[in-house]
Amino acid sequence: MDTRGDGDTATHQFDATRVQGNEFYELTDVLRNSETTFASVDTLEPDLEDIFLRIIETETEQEQEQEQEQEQEQEQEQEQEQEQEQEQEREQEQEREQEQVHTDG
Repeated sequence: MDTRGDGDTATHQFDATRVQGNEFYELTDVLRNSETTFASVDTLEPDLEDIFLRIIETETEQEQEQEQEQEQEQEQEQEQEQEQEQEQEREQEQEREQEQVHTDG
């Protein structure tokens, strides 16, 4: 609980995250009956906007992960192609060297 005051009034802030359902309404009734004025009440349950934003964020993250995986796969494929090309070039060079040995000998 956080308490601030300016002499005549006091402001109390507290976290009632374990209060649910009817308990919440009972708590607010007790506070009203004690002539407490509410400055604000924040709920922990998401509203439709929060849910929508979570879905969009999740989809965006999944899309980014898929793009990264695709990029990695493409890079691996390119590396494999380069290795195959280099191997083919080495084999061709060896064949040329063998042909030269046969023609020289």
